[in-house]
Amino acid sequence: SARKWFFTVANRGNKIHQFYVGELYYFGINCNIDYHEAIKWYKKSAIQGYADAAYSLGVMYLYAEGTDECEVAAERWLMEACDLGSEDAKKLFLEFSNSSVNTNKNKQTQSIINFPAVRKNSCDINITNAKDNRKSSKAKIINLFSEK
Repeated sequence: SARKWFFTVANRGNKIHQFYVGELYYFGINCNIDYHEAIKWYKKSAIQGYADAAYSLGVMYLYAEGTDECEVAAERWLMEACDLGSEDAKKLFLEFSNSSVNTNKNKQTQSIINFPAVRKNSCDINITNAKDNRKSSKAKIINLFSEK
């Protein structure tokens, strides 16, 4: 079956398939939605340098999907995604840093993003964009899943 094939390849360490297994759990495709499992698989993929996985982790930490809100982790994974070439992460990170630069840097995290302001002031635009990106991703995984 397609599910077995995705998991077999992901368990062998393929970062792209690890990302897609994370997507299956994130969207609940042929399984229940399970954000904890999605995070687990996204991390496996992101650690190997897959930009989409790092971006997905950053967004999940930013909006506390399946995890506690964690500004340090959100910024870490979004920056990692930027470094890996994710255009979505670059757009999101630039929007956040340009519109909400934290002039009183938190000395513990040295964050350049004022996360509470981002969550409050950018909800409409950024959540809509993130949802559009996720819908596109969901359509892609459904297509991939049905082809195998």
